[in-house]
Amino acid sequence: MEKTLNKRLNFFQVCHVSHDDIIFGLIHNLKNMKNVIVYSTPTCHYCHMAKDFFKEKNIPFTDYNVLTDLEKRQEMLDKSGQMGVPVISIDGKIMVGFDQSEISSLLGI
Repeated sequence: MEKTLNKRLNFFQVCHVSHDDIIFGLIHNLKNMKNVIVYSTPTCHYCHMAKDFFKEKNIPFTDYNVLTDLEKRQEMLDKSGQMGVPVISIDGKIMVGFDQSEISSLLGI
């Protein structure tokens, strides 16, 4: 583990990236990370599209299967007033369905 870490740090030194720059970048990324929740079902095509989009963009998200998780289904209903999926929450902003442009806008990408 230590050898791997040292090799990575040496790589950054060769690339003229300081440790401070690395730490600043990590903190910046953490501050800008959005809380993304997807309420979905296994057979929903648009749910799969949304989750694939987040994976492609390396956006971490939490996925709740509302077909089997009754508590999360109720939470989804309380937040959206809808039974349709996907319901996507980005930092508390709720959207029903998969709208790539709106998601990109909310994520700032």
